[in-house]
Amino acid sequence: MRRLGLGGWVGLSLVLAFVLIAIAAPWLYPGDPQDRVGRALIWPFEDPALPFGTDRLGRDLAAGIAHGTRVSLLVGFAAAAAAITIGVVVGSLAGYLGGLIDDALMRLTDTVQTIPGFVLALALVAVLGAGVGTVILAIAVSSWTGTARIVRAEVSSWRERDLVLACRAMGMGHGEILFRQILPNIAAPVIVLASVVVAVAILVESALSFLGFGDPSLISWGAMVAEGRGLLRRAWYVAAVPGAAIVVVVVAISLAGDALTRALDPRRG
Repeated sequence: MRRLGLGGWVGLSLVLAFVLIAIAAPWLYPGDPQDRVGRALIWPFEDPALPFGTDRLGRDLAAGIAHGTRVSLLVGFAAAAAAITIGVVVGSLAGYLGGLIDDALMRLTDTVQTIPGFVLALALVAVLGAGVGTVILAIAVSSWTGTARIVRAEVSSWRERDLVLACRAMGMGHGEILFRQILPNIAAPVIVLASVVVAVAILVESALSFLGFGDPSLISWGAMVAEGRGLLRRAWYVAAVPGAAIVVVVVAISLAGDALTRALDPRRG
């Protein structure tokens, strides 16, 4: 655990804090976070009951941040889980089976990678319609290729090792060898990559919401930034507060991911 370092502990602590905020949001700020609670454009710390102030409609920015945390973390972790699952399945099949299946799956991966991830996610949301489920699906579909390539390379390197050859000699099936012997041994780089996918998913969700492609029934940090972009000269905090939340959570996840890299790699101190 010493290998986590100060940055790792800070990142993990911040991620845990955001998770707790997301869980406690309904109790911290009951009711609809989009309800009007005071006059418009109260500056941060001007009113002790409204520590982050209000927006142009008199909505509590602190309540928006707390409830927006739920959306951002839900989308981030769910999209990452889906993307990692797709990538592991595609990469495992390509790396273990090889041959024509490997070629076909890698050509599919190349095809998806030729389209910028955000553009693909934006196109899917535009076609399928706004909604949390659609956003999660769009981000997952546009984010699995990196995992697939890493898993394919790792599985290919393990396919002819003595452990796998011994398992074959013992009569173990391909599925058992792959899921019980190979995948547990390559879990470390996949876990580390998952933190990157979570951070990217949060950024993509925020960007989609900023452009108006998020779920209109839910409050989102990206939508809050979009709400404040027309007030940058006279009330810049309306956009800066949710923008700062996005930056902090992404940096925290990045620090936590770097800490996991050190903790899971015995060659790093």
